[in-house]
Amino acid sequence: MNDELRRLFEADQGDRESDALSGFRTDPDAAMAVFERDRARRVRVAEILDAGGAETADDYYWAAMVFQHGQEIASPRRAYELALRALSIDPAHEKARWLAAAAMDRELVRRGQLQRYGTQFFVDDEGRWSLSPFDPAVTDEERARWNVRPLAEALRLVDENNRKK
Repeated sequence: MNDELRRLFEADQGDRESDALSGFRTDPDAAMAVFERDRARRVRVAEILDAGGAETADDYYWAAMVFQHGQEIASPRRAYELALRALSIDPAHEKARWLAAAAMDRELVRRGQLQRYGTQFFVDDEGRWSLSPFDPAVTDEERARWNVRPLAEALRLVDENNRKK
């Protein structure tokens, strides 16, 4: 395993912990600082990947998660490809399976299309949660194949977050 990829992943996740997220949503300067740290992490992860520094399924998963949080339209596509690479090494890697679905959904949403699996949410200016529009033809069985919660659970999560408001 690549310890530097793990540390970059952990820093990425640290920027998304609940305390950091609350500041991220209310403070534009905090958001810009996170975006800049995200960008720097993606640059470093790309360098590591280009140098052949990823070998294990976890390495590719960690790299994929860093790319998942990029603001560029190409970032979720790269995350998807890296998550699939993790799955090619370890088909039982459930986190990589979920991340592949989430990355696909994120790219579709950014392109103004319906997400497939229902992994992408948004919060409006008033703090209300919503599930981004999704393809109703995708079944919960298909979601389960990608380690994604059933649609009813995603909608329940929206309701729970809106009740906390």
